[in-house]
Amino acid sequence: MRYWRRIAAALSVAMTLITFPAAADPISVVALGDSNTNGFGMGRASAWPTLIEKWLREKNYDVRIRNAGVTARTTGGGLKRLNSAAPEGTDAVIVFLGRNDLRFKVSAKTTRRNLDQIVRVLRERGIEVLLIGFEPYDISAIAKEYGADYYPDFFEGVTENGVKQSRYVLRFDPFRHLNASGHKVIAERLLPSIEKLVRRAGR
Repeated sequence: MRYWRRIAAALSVAMTLITFPAAADPISVVALGDSNTNGFGMGRASAWPTLIEKWLREKNYDVRIRNAGVTARTTGGGLKRLNSAAPEGTDAVIVFLGRNDLRFKVSAKTTRRNLDQIVRVLRERGIEVLLIGFEPYDISAIAKEYGADYYPDFFEGVTENGVKQSRYVLRFDPFRHLNASGHKVIAERLLPSIEKLVRRAGR
């Protein structure tokens, strides 16, 4: 009996010395944007970042997408608060800003300069980036300059001749924010590009 007690004690000590590898953290993705990202009028649970996270996890990606969309945010606001929106440990950022710059009559030159700085800072931090454009801006050159991915038109699939279709927007909303159906179409269109982004971030 004493012999087996000694064996048990030795095994107990040995187990305390074994170091098991820590579980890898989920891939951390931030969706940086404005009301088109945060789900204005519906809540974030129905917004496209939440839908894409759900679908990616169903495809066995260990990923978390944090919705950093803020209503009325401009490119200048996004740049000013970039480090708090994408803190240390962020692996990838989806950038869709600029619509409010148009609304607030910010010059195209300033908008491009702000987006350039946002992408540059993120890439210098080693963060993968998907930059999303929209009509009338083609900002693909910014993405190319810093080795970021690019998606040309956020509203592809929910517009006709440049105008959001009524079935995809909130009723009685003068700014025609997307409804749940609109966010679902956006998510479906963006999914392949964001899946590619996540694969790159997870290498």
